[in-house]
Amino acid sequence: MKILNDDELIKAIVIHERRRRAFEQSGLSETMAFDLAEQMFERDHDPMDDRRICFECKNFNSQNKKCMDPKQKFALPYILQRCGGFNLKGVKK
Repeated sequence: MKILNDDELIKAIVIHERRRRAFEQSGLSETMAFDLAEQMFERDHDPMDDRRICFECKNFNSQNKKCMDPKQKFALPYILQRCGGFNLKGVKK
């Protein structure tokens, strides 16, 4: 993992905190939310890691915790994985 400069570190901390809060609001315990945010921090800073979590995907329905992509059989909201149908939330095509 590369060493972050001060600006990158501040941005990473803000993102980590935002993710942790979102995970807690979705029902994860404080410990699980923190650990998942940590895993995602490491993923974000590893250029070889292309895994995602369903929670980040436009196809994920957070109400019923299901994937709305008909090609996907189920959702794993909080597990880093590779998915051919992944579509990042907040990104316009």
